[in-house]
Amino acid sequence: MDTPTCTVPSAVVVGTTGQRVSVTVELLRRLPAFTLVGVPSAHMRETGERVRSAIASSGLEFPRKRVVAQVSPDVQLGVPGLDLAAAIATLCADGVKGTAALTAGRHLLAAELGLNGDLRPVRGILAIAQVAGDQGQVLVCAPSDANKVAAYLPYVTVASAPTLAALLEGHLAPGDASQHPTVNGYGPRPVMDDVVGQDTPKAMLAAAAAMRARVLLVGPPGAGKTMLARRAASLLGEMTQDEQTANAIVFDVAGLYATSDRPFRAPHHGVSPQALCGDSAGRCLGETALARHGVLFLDEAPAFSRNALESLEQCLRKPGEAPPWVIMSATGCPCGCRFSGRDSACVCTPEARAAWSHRLTTLRADVVIYVTPTPLKAMRNR
Repeated sequence: MDTPTCTVPSAVVVGTTGQRVSVTVELLRRLPAFTLVGVPSAHMRETGERVRSAIASSGLEFPRKRVVAQVSPDVQLGVPGLDLAAAIATLCADGVKGTAALTAGRHLLAAELGLNGDLRPVRGILAIAQVAGDQGQVLVCAPSDANKVAAYLPYVTVASAPTLAALLEGHLAPGDASQHPTVNGYGPRPVMDDVVGQDTPKAMLAAAAAMRARVLLVGPPGAGKTMLARRAASLLGEMTQDEQTANAIVFDVAGLYATSDRPFRAPHHGVSPQALCGDSAGRCLGETALARHGVLFLDEAPAFSRNALESLEQCLRKPGEAPPWVIMSATGCPCGCRFSGRDSACVCTPEARAAWSHRLTTLRADVVIYVTPTPLKAMRNR
């Protein structure tokens, strides 16, 4: 006797890109249970319980057989976005009406299922949508995700349903870009013209921006190094449409909102190498990926660990990726009095100054810009 089988296309996110997978379900004549293979064991039970509850809440009967679902190729992370594909494949193998159109290969399913049968959004839907667009398939997802895809990737055909029951009844609605809440920025975008004085540093930053040269701002605390760095992104010009789309995909994978402004990321100096550059398994995105097409600012750069700086150096050299514009800041000496106009107050020994200067050279800056405090009198005359 043939074993009922059904295969449904889906996709997962690896790093910042989508990877096509398929979910195959077999119904075996054994004691009822749900087994999912091809994903970490810790997430197997969670997916099974969500699928079972969603099917029951949709007014359907879960098959009284051993349900074996296989994800191929294997994925290293638990992916709730495979819930919908597993549920449809299970119902299709059981002969439920309304599943034939969804399992003919024309659709790619990606959504998490709530216990009440709702279709819920998944992180990284834009990267998954690119897979569907490349394959010429219709992406079926949650309504909010469909609106997001329609806003950022209009060339991808997307459809949605609020619940599993509505999906089986064929109540598919196209994505509506006007329903996606866009974020244009958090207040007025800071620009370099906001800075009073500092004409030489501003001119040097503008020249460095044209070459994306790595910049080191050296000056005492309060001189305006962070103020200049925050406004340096405005020197890169407006983002192109392709850059906005790429930025939106990366931020979507990270679970963040992307804006139309170029990103500015300023991690704390205690950041780990993984948090700064991400990990090779794609479990987390680093600040370097989030700062693409924008500015990565390392405030008090000498305080960053050597491992973090070495990891950053390797990350920036990866081929095929758009590196961020790296801007660093540091004081002129350990106590911070050097280049402040009151160098006589410096308490650093000559040895400490020499060691600090050597530390600054290890930052491998292409351009060093000295920032001195702008006199209050000069600011009042503006």
